[in-house]
Amino acid sequence: MAVIDPRVAAGLDELHTGVAVFDQDLRLVFCNARYPLIRGYPAALCRPGARLADLFRYNAARGDYGGGEAEQQVAERIAQIRRAPVDVDQVLGDGRILAARYRPLADGGLATTYEDVTAVRRAEAALLRDQARYELVNQAVSEGLYDWNIETNDLQVSDRLNALFDFARDELSAADWVARIHPDDFPSYRAAMRAHLTGTMPRLNAQYRIRDKSDAYRWVEDNGICIRNDAGRAVQLVGAINDVTVRKQSEQALRDSEERYALAMNTVNEGVYDWDVARDEIFYSPNVREVLGFTEEEMSTPKDWIKRIHPDDLPAYQAAWAAHFRGLTPRFLCDVRYRHADGTIHWARQRGTGIRDADGRVVRVVGSTGNITAQKALEQERDEARTRLSVALESVAQGFALFDAEDRLVMCNSPYRRFFAETADPEVAAMLVPGMKFADYVRKAYEKGMYPDAGPDMDAYMRARLARRRAGGSFELRLRDGTWLYVTEQRTHDDGLVAVYTDITDVKRRQAELEAARLAAETALADLRKAQDRLVQSEKLASLGQLTAGIAHEIKNPLNFVNNFAALSSEIIDELRDTLQPAAAALAPAVRDDVADLTALLKDNLGKIVHHGRRADSIVRNMLLHSRDGAGERRSIDLNATVEESLNLAYQGARAERPGFNITLSKAFDPAAGQVEVYPQELVRVLLNLISNGFYAASKRKTEAADPAYEPTLAISTRTLGDRVEIRVRDNGTGITDAVKEKMFNPFFTTKPAGEGTGLGLSLSFDIVVKQHGGAIDVDTLPGEFTEVIVTLPRTTPAPQAGGPT
Repeated sequence: MAVIDPRVAAGLDELHTGVAVFDQDLRLVFCNARYPLIRGYPAALCRPGARLADLFRYNAARGDYGGGEAEQQVAERIAQIRRAPVDVDQVLGDGRILAARYRPLADGGLATTYEDVTAVRRAEAALLRDQARYELVNQAVSEGLYDWNIETNDLQVSDRLNALFDFARDELSAADWVARIHPDDFPSYRAAMRAHLTGTMPRLNAQYRIRDKSDAYRWVEDNGICIRNDAGRAVQLVGAINDVTVRKQSEQALRDSEERYALAMNTVNEGVYDWDVARDEIFYSPNVREVLGFTEEEMSTPKDWIKRIHPDDLPAYQAAWAAHFRGLTPRFLCDVRYRHADGTIHWARQRGTGIRDADGRVVRVVGSTGNITAQKALEQERDEARTRLSVALESVAQGFALFDAEDRLVMCNSPYRRFFAETADPEVAAMLVPGMKFADYVRKAYEKGMYPDAGPDMDAYMRARLARRRAGGSFELRLRDGTWLYVTEQRTHDDGLVAVYTDITDVKRRQAELEAARLAAETALADLRKAQDRLVQSEKLASLGQLTAGIAHEIKNPLNFVNNFAALSSEIIDELRDTLQPAAAALAPAVRDDVADLTALLKDNLGKIVHHGRRADSIVRNMLLHSRDGAGERRSIDLNATVEESLNLAYQGARAERPGFNITLSKAFDPAAGQVEVYPQELVRVLLNLISNGFYAASKRKTEAADPAYEPTLAISTRTLGDRVEIRVRDNGTGITDAVKEKMFNPFFTTKPAGEGTGLGLSLSFDIVVKQHGGAIDVDTLPGEFTEVIVTLPRTTPAPQAGGPT
């Protein structure tokens, strides 16, 4: 059997909760001192080794489980706690309620705790009863509602409002309502309405008298909120009317009563008594008996009064007299209940001042006695109203706080404390008590990081927060724990402040989710539009390619005839010249010279036809390339190897075409460039074109340069950009002007002499890089200094949407 550490056992003995641990056979291993006390077990029954079933049998025999067969009750409870954790309230025969928790342990044992929750459960039941009563009261005093269309002057009122003033449905109009307001109250009503409609006051709140169907005036409290259009103009007013006639009458009666009471006190109208302590004789003025409701025979001695005092109040009454007689209080004052002449219990307030002799002993007491039953009833009603208000505030989920004119906390409910105390720093939480200065709390909360959106300047934050508080209104506030609150602050008539805090964390979270969904949708839409643009471009290029291919094929056939017959005609002229050579000697010298000139001119013209025919044939071949239907297979390549191979191929081609060609080559390949998914054949075509253009520009500057130290140079490099790669081709040639740069990617635009360029190379390269591979091609240049072409490609080329690559 396991042994409990003595220190742990000592600590568990200090708990108010009963704790017991059982082994896998449900035999007691350990229990703290509270366990047998709270369960009412004999000490002998709670020794180590005791069976849980025996403890349950003791409970069943005692009647804890109600009627029924004891062994069946024990078996049912053993089976229940074996299956799963159990939490149950047990009501004992003595009325106590125990919260029992059974938790199976990993080794097959069982841990159980018992806690006396009698007071908690009774408080919860009382709260539920209070809430139910509050709901009934709330239904009973429901207000009448109205909806006034300001633009059309149409007034809609609820059945409750019609019932308050005995009107039939649709009988009450907006004009009729205003006409029924008491003339003395109309100016204040009109001022309150104007202040709200113009936006000076956030709500309409007015109290006034109004005539009902029988022409009797009734007091009402009018609360409303207007609805404004986009221009800020009030177009509709929705509100509630509450009949406060009884309350007004009660308030007036209370004021009258207080005035009469003050006059009575000024004239000692409570009723005066004069008590001769030494002889125990007392004099009562006539109005004392009238106030208290007794005749002279019923109350003539001090003992007559004492006999009528409520037994529960008599000790305090006697203690107050004893304290005054001993000189501990300057005067006697005590409120007591007494039995009235009619047998009911009333309240009386008795005052008195002792007159002492030379030795300081009280020999005479002069004072007054008054009936304060009505006052006590009002106080009780006020306390009950406060209790109802407190229960009502605790039943709402919103945080509520009331501050006085000096911005000190008067009261708050538990949701408010949960927002600003339970999740706050302990030092901040300790401040949240009545009397707390709001500015002091906000400053301390700022220092502890409770307002993550406050910014770095505490003084600026404090000024803005307090200024907004003085003005009143609504705003959103985020706390450190992620809670979002919608705060509404409203000044009261006595310059206090009511603050309501609504938890909008879930609303904010949903807004964030909706915003993320909106962004995702916009991104998807943008991607779709790009795909549509690529598809449209592909279809356009495919159609253009088909048209170009058709035209090129149609031109190529007659062009071949022109080229072939021009070359053949040149050869025939040579044969004709050789054939006429013997006969030429017989001709006159002038004729012979004319024949020679004509044949030379004819041969020269045919040479030009052949030259331009070959140029036209080159243009047609490039047009066919530009209108290709496919670009081969898209696959992954080693970028650095492909670039280096293209550079070598272009260099060898230039050397073969121009034997005297020479240029310095510079290579800087990024080892991290790695693999790239492209159309290899097309990418090589782009690289050959860009490198050849660089060779041409550098060679041209060499030919035109007056500087003998100039050396043609071409540099090519690669660089990784994460999910993209970059290829740079830079030459130190003639550069490109701005005018040429704007048109350099247009088809058939070229700056090379006739016969040296078709104007399709860069256009073809642009289509391959941008439209086929989804990349970018940029140019950086300085005329007379350099040109650098930057090609950027994605590591994974997007597949064409339709029509294949173009």
